[in-house]
Amino acid sequence: MPQYAAAVVLMASSAFAFAPAAMLRTPTMVRSNLSPVRGNSLAHLSMTAAAIPANPGLGKGYVSPAVPLAEFDEWTKTKPSYPHIPPAPRYSSGDWMVNLLNLFKSSMLRRVSSHLLANTLFAILVYSLYLQIPALAACAKILSPTGHSLSGAALSLLLVFRTNSAYARVYDARCIWGQLTNTIREMGRSTHTNMDGLDREHALMLTAALPTIMLNHLQTQDDKYRTEAWSPQQKQVLTGLLSEHDFKCIWAARNRPMALCKMIGAVYRSWFTNVEQLKKKFGAVNGELSEDQRAVMRSNIQTERALMEQQLVIISNCYGACERIVRSNVPASYSRHTSRFLSVWCFTLPFVLVNALGWLMIPTVALVCWGLFVIEEVGHAMEDPFNVHMFVTGSGQEDTLIIEGSQNNLREDALDRNPGPMTMVGDRKRYDGDELDFDVTEFHTEWKKSATSNMSAKVGR
Repeated sequence: MPQYAAAVVLMASSAFAFAPAAMLRTPTMVRSNLSPVRGNSLAHLSMTAAAIPANPGLGKGYVSPAVPLAEFDEWTKTKPSYPHIPPAPRYSSGDWMVNLLNLFKSSMLRRVSSHLLANTLFAILVYSLYLQIPALAACAKILSPTGHSLSGAALSLLLVFRTNSAYARVYDARCIWGQLTNTIREMGRSTHTNMDGLDREHALMLTAALPTIMLNHLQTQDDKYRTEAWSPQQKQVLTGLLSEHDFKCIWAARNRPMALCKMIGAVYRSWFTNVEQLKKKFGAVNGELSEDQRAVMRSNIQTERALMEQQLVIISNCYGACERIVRSNVPASYSRHTSRFLSVWCFTLPFVLVNALGWLMIPTVALVCWGLFVIEEVGHAMEDPFNVHMFVTGSGQEDTLIIEGSQNNLREDALDRNPGPMTMVGDRKRYDGDELDFDVTEFHTEWKKSATSNMSAKVGR
């Protein structure tokens, strides 16, 4: 016990040595107006919280009354230029009848028609021999479907793995193209905000053309499935977009997307090394900048250049990943084994069903073979998502990734000059070429002028 008492005394003395004020009073939170305790010059703190006036700007969506506000109800009467994003076409359970009636128009059915016809004719042959050859009928009676039942599970696994691997490639391509879409929009935003004049215009034009040039680079040119090298959507995007100088550089390149990225990088370099334009952008007076302006210009240029170069790196990674999908395939040995296994399984199916089903064996075999062959063919069609048009031509489902339809949207997003001269509230006459010299901050300058006028009017009252 004496040892414990000594320890307690030692701890108390140590605490008093480091915080004597804390040992003279109880823990406190809020300062009060009570007199000091025991001659301590520090004001006593009370546990009772004082009333604090509420800040109207905390947690209530508060907007300063000094800024100019519009009547939202009036704007709701005006229809936006682009009301919503059109959703992708999706299958509905109510479409079952339409799909059933369109069965014989299916592109997958056309692709497996030769294999399906061969199995159906073979089933008819087996049934005819079953009726005419007693020895074959006797053999059919002793054949058991157990072998097909056991091997059917293995065949199902092969088909499932084949289809899943193909769908994984579609999902991978969709993710890559989604990243490309985001980067193209970010490149357009950065160019629109950070650059001016002809450099900005040229960079925006090349950025708008990049997705279409990249898609065409990834697609196989086959006269059987596409009579022209460029789809109608691709022609629509590139018409009236690039100059003769641009087309000459792109068409002479071995890798067109890579050449386009180098061209965009060259435009960035032209802008960030043009000292006179940069001085003008950062408010030079008589061609000279103050020390503060130089510091601001230096930090902004470093940040903007690094960001825009990083976007080109992302684009390079995207078209490299897409090329990997196009140039790689599911191992041929796996596809061949699945095809051989499926063919043997389907060609021997009539022998084990003919005795039990009779003539009904023929439509049964045809139906089973149709289901299995189409599952296998769907995997083949999805294996190269950028060239699905080669497998489902004429079906209306060629654009599996919804890329062809989105190209014009990306062009419009990249070339969208909003905020710009067309979105100014005040009267401003538009003239040819004003997209080259407008300042993207004019809408903010206009807003500040309106806010200043509003504040002056309220002070005057």
